Amino acid sequence: MKQTIAHNYNPNHKLKMRTLLITVLLAIVSQVGFTQTIEFDLISYNGLQFYSTKTEIIKKLGKPKSTYEPNYECGFLSSDWQETKYFTLDFEEVKFTGNEKELYLIDQVNFETIQNLQCHN
Repeated sequence: MKQTIAHNYNPNHKLKMRTLLITVLLAIVSQVGFTQTIEFDLISYNGLQFYSTKTEIIKKLGKPKSTYEPNYECGFLSSDWQETKYFTLDFEEVKFTGNEKELYLIDQVNFETIQNLQCHN
């Protein structure tokens, strides 16, 4: 005697799964392709803008603990790649890197040593 097993076959099941898969893939692709912009005008440290002159930085923070060439191997602050010299002004809590021609930018902030950290919208 042959026994048959009944199962609930739903022809729309594959269509629903395919639609769900396409929706998930589109969501992933749109997130990967979504570009975000950083508004550097909103970033500041102790009243200094993200991009500042050396004179503004020293006037606001005083003489740096040390000044040196960072010698980055690659990137937009690499002396070799950009064919110009860059210098880091090291104030321990914050480092500004740049030069007189292109301004200095906030290169690194040590959040562990900052006493009064404030975020503004």
